[in-house]
Amino acid sequence: MLTIGFVVMLSVATALAGGPPAGNPEAAGRATEGIVLAGSQEGLGHAAMFPSFDLMRLRDLWVRVHVQRMPKTARLDLVLTNPRGEAFYQTSLIFSRDPKVKSAALDGSDHPVTVFPARKVPGGYALDQVIPIMGSVFTRYPAPGTWVVQANVSGLSDTFTATMDFEVTP
Repeated sequence: MLTIGFVVMLSVATALAGGPPAGNPEAAGRATEGIVLAGSQEGLGHAAMFPSFDLMRLRDLWVRVHVQRMPKTARLDLVLTNPRGEAFYQTSLIFSRDPKVKSAALDGSDHPVTVFPARKVPGGYALDQVIPIMGSVFTRYPAPGTWVVQANVSGLSDTFTATMDFEVTP
Protein backbone atom coordinates (compact mmCIF):
# COMPACT_ATOMS: atom_id res chain seq x y z
CA MET A 1 0.00 0.00 0.00
CA LEU A 2 1.35 3.44 -0.90
CA THR A 3 1.83 5.94 1.86
CA ILE A 4 1.05 9.62 1.49
CA GLY A 5 4.74 10.46 1.99
CA PHE A 6 5.74 8.15 -0.88
CA VAL A 7 3.12 9.68 -3.19
CA VAL A 8 4.28 13.21 -2.31
CA MET A 9 7.93 12.21 -2.82
CA LEU A 10 7.08 10.63 -6.20
CA SER A 11 5.20 13.79 -7.26
CA VAL A 12 8.15 16.02 -6.28
CA ALA A 13 10.63 13.73 -8.07
CA THR A 14 8.50 13.80 -11.21
CA ALA A 15 8.29 17.60 -11.12
CA LEU A 16 12.05 17.97 -10.62
CA ALA A 17 12.84 15.57 -13.47
CA GLY A 18 11.81 18.22 -15.96
CA GLY A 19 8.98 18.61 -18.37
CA PRO A 20 7.78 16.40 -21.14
CA PRO A 21 10.08 15.28 -23.94
CA ALA A 22 11.02 17.93 -26.47
CA GLY A 23 9.26 16.03 -29.25
CA ASN A 24 5.91 16.40 -27.51
CA PRO A 25 5.13 20.13 -27.31
CA GLU A 26 1.43 19.66 -26.52
CA ALA A 27 2.19 17.70 -23.36
CA ALA A 28 3.82 20.81 -21.97
CA GLY A 29 0.56 22.70 -22.35
CA ARG A 30 2.09 25.09 -24.85
CA ALA A 31 3.18 24.96 -28.45
CA THR A 32 6.81 25.34 -29.42
CA GLU A 33 7.58 26.23 -33.01
CA GLY A 34 8.52 23.34 -35.25
CA ILE A 35 7.27 20.19 -36.94
CA VAL A 36 5.66 17.15 -35.32
CA LEU A 37 5.28 13.93 -37.35
CA ALA A 38 2.99 11.00 -36.54
CA GLY A 39 1.23 8.01 -38.07
CA SER A 40 -2.21 9.20 -36.95
CA GLN A 41 -3.96 12.39 -35.94
CA GLU A 42 -4.09 11.18 -32.34
CA GLY A 43 -0.38 10.44 -32.49
CA LEU A 44 0.45 14.12 -33.07
CA GLY A 45 0.16 14.67 -29.32
CA HIS A 46 2.55 11.81 -28.52
CA ALA A 47 5.10 12.03 -31.31
CA ALA A 48 8.75 11.08 -30.83
CA MET A 49 11.63 13.49 -31.43
CA PHE A 50 13.07 11.30 -34.20
CA PRO A 51 10.12 9.29 -35.53
CA SER A 52 10.48 6.05 -37.44
CA PHE A 53 7.76 4.58 -39.64
CA ASP A 54 7.36 1.32 -41.56
CA LEU A 55 6.57 2.72 -44.98
CA MET A 56 4.67 -0.39 -46.12
CA ARG A 57 2.40 -0.33 -43.07
CA LEU A 58 1.81 3.42 -42.81
CA ARG A 59 -1.56 4.58 -44.12
CA ASP A 60 -1.00 8.34 -43.73
CA LEU A 61 1.72 10.65 -42.45
CA TRP A 62 0.37 13.41 -40.23
CA VAL A 63 2.34 16.65 -40.17
CA ARG A 64 1.72 19.39 -37.62
CA VAL A 65 3.55 22.70 -37.94
CA HIS A 66 3.48 24.79 -34.75
CA VAL A 67 3.92 28.55 -35.15
CA GLN A 68 3.77 31.22 -32.46
CA ARG A 69 2.20 33.74 -34.82
CA MET A 70 0.87 33.86 -38.34
CA PRO A 71 -0.90 36.27 -40.67
CA LYS A 72 -4.70 36.04 -40.88
CA THR A 73 -4.29 33.78 -43.93
CA ALA A 74 -1.05 31.97 -44.77
CA ARG A 75 0.22 29.32 -47.17
CA LEU A 76 1.99 26.28 -45.70
CA ASP A 77 4.51 24.74 -48.11
CA LEU A 78 5.85 21.28 -47.26
CA VAL A 79 8.73 19.50 -48.98
CA LEU A 80 9.72 15.91 -48.20
CA THR A 81 13.26 15.11 -49.29
CA ASN A 82 14.32 11.48 -49.69
CA PRO A 83 17.62 10.00 -48.43
CA ARG A 84 19.26 10.76 -51.81
CA GLY A 85 18.62 14.49 -51.28
CA GLU A 86 15.87 14.71 -53.91
CA ALA A 87 12.69 16.72 -53.32
CA PHE A 88 10.36 13.71 -53.52
CA TYR A 89 7.01 15.22 -52.49
CA GLN A 90 5.77 18.81 -52.32
CA THR A 91 2.42 20.19 -51.24
CA SER A 92 0.84 23.51 -50.28
CA LEU A 93 -2.27 24.35 -48.28
CA ILE A 94 -3.82 27.65 -47.23
CA PHE A 95 -4.66 28.17 -43.52
CA SER A 96 -6.47 30.95 -41.70
CA ARG A 97 -6.67 32.05 -38.07
CA ASP A 98 -10.28 33.08 -38.77
CA PRO A 99 -12.53 29.98 -38.81
CA LYS A 100 -15.08 31.87 -40.93
CA VAL A 101 -12.68 31.99 -43.89
CA LYS A 102 -13.46 28.92 -46.03
CA SER A 103 -11.93 29.88 -49.40
CA ALA A 104 -9.58 32.43 -50.91
CA ALA A 105 -8.52 33.66 -54.33
CA LEU A 106 -4.86 33.14 -55.20
CA ASP A 107 -2.85 35.27 -57.59
CA GLY A 108 -2.71 33.57 -60.96
CA SER A 109 -5.63 31.23 -60.24
CA ASP A 110 -9.00 31.52 -61.94
CA HIS A 111 -10.88 29.86 -59.09
CA PRO A 112 -10.88 30.06 -55.28
CA VAL A 113 -9.03 27.48 -53.18
CA THR A 114 -10.09 25.83 -49.94
CA VAL A 115 -8.78 27.43 -46.75
CA PHE A 116 -8.21 25.17 -43.74
CA PRO A 117 -8.56 26.36 -40.14
CA ALA A 118 -5.40 26.98 -38.12
CA ARG A 119 -6.05 25.53 -34.68
CA LYS A 120 -5.41 27.93 -31.80
CA VAL A 121 -3.20 26.21 -29.24
CA PRO A 122 -1.51 27.64 -26.15
CA GLY A 123 1.39 29.74 -27.40
CA GLY A 124 0.37 29.85 -31.05
CA TYR A 125 -1.26 27.90 -33.86
CA ALA A 126 -1.17 24.32 -35.17
CA LEU A 127 -1.31 23.79 -38.93
CA ASP A 128 -2.20 20.12 -39.54
CA GLN A 129 -1.85 18.30 -42.83
CA VAL A 130 -2.24 14.63 -43.71
CA ILE A 131 -0.14 13.08 -46.49
CA PRO A 132 -1.44 9.81 -47.99
CA ILE A 133 1.26 7.14 -47.98
CA MET A 134 -0.33 3.73 -48.66
CA GLY A 135 -0.94 3.24 -52.38
CA SER A 136 0.88 6.44 -53.29
CA VAL A 137 4.19 7.35 -54.88
CA PHE A 138 5.83 6.64 -51.50
CA THR A 139 5.04 2.92 -51.69
CA ARG A 140 5.48 2.65 -55.47
CA TYR A 141 9.02 3.99 -55.22
CA PRO A 142 10.05 3.20 -51.63
CA ALA A 143 13.23 4.80 -50.34
CA PRO A 144 14.24 3.58 -46.88
CA GLY A 145 16.43 5.79 -44.73
CA THR A 146 16.38 9.25 -43.21
CA TRP A 147 14.01 11.74 -44.81
CA VAL A 148 13.88 15.51 -44.24
CA VAL A 149 10.61 17.43 -43.91
CA GLN A 150 10.77 21.19 -44.45
CA ALA A 151 7.94 23.63 -43.84
CA ASN A 152 7.59 27.28 -44.77
CA VAL A 153 4.68 29.46 -43.70
CA SER A 154 4.11 32.58 -45.81
CA GLY A 155 4.65 35.74 -43.82
CA LEU A 156 7.21 34.06 -41.52
CA SER A 157 10.91 34.10 -42.21
CA ASP A 158 11.73 30.77 -40.51
CA THR A 159 12.02 27.43 -42.28
CA PHE A 160 11.10 24.55 -40.00
CA THR A 161 12.88 21.21 -40.43
CA ALA A 162 12.35 17.72 -39.03
CA THR A 163 13.78 14.31 -39.86
CA MET A 164 12.23 10.86 -39.83
CA ASP A 165 13.22 7.33 -40.77
CA PHE A 166 11.27 5.26 -43.26
CA GLU A 167 11.82 1.52 -42.97
CA VAL A 168 10.68 -0.83 -45.71
CA THR A 169 9.66 -4.32 -44.64
CA PRO A 170 8.04 -6.87 -46.94
